[in-house]
Amino acid sequence: MSELKGLSVVLKNLNKAISDIEFNTKEGLTEAALVVKHDSVKGTPIDLGNLRNSCFIMVTDSQTDNPVPLFRQEKTEGGMITDDIQRLISDHERCISEARGIVAEGKNKFNAIVGYTANYALWVHEMPSHYNFNSGSNKFLEKALLKNKNRILRILVKYAKLK
Repeated sequence: MSELKGLSVVLKNLNKAISDIEFNTKEGLTEAALVVKHDSVKGTPIDLGNLRNSCFIMVTDSQTDNPVPLFRQEKTEGGMITDDIQRLISDHERCISEARGIVAEGKNKFNAIVGYTANYALWVHEMPSHYNFNSGSNKFLEKALLKNKNRILRILVKYAKLK
């Protein structure tokens, strides 16, 4: 089979164009993570609200950033800290510390995490599908990712640009 004339030039130019694409990945990952967080929280079972309120995102440039989680914290009634609230704060801080470690070890330049700091989040997430939740459902984070996979890709493409 003979090579098409100019094919090597076309491939060379195409490879150069691909290498010239610069991703504003941090901004794109942040937007994508917020989409996933929004849908995940909507599907999270609610009892007292701690699980939903413990959802956070962390997006970072692993080479330069000190990752800071983005989440909404609710103020406690009257500003009092009970033993249970203190335990929740401790769980939250431990989870954020673990997420920072995961980001620091990341092989990619940019990393994104969508997670929950409530110590029982994994247990609720993995409940059997036949369990009767008052609201929400099991696999809330997984379902949000699957539902939004094409939207995530569109968001990342939106933030791609030529150098």
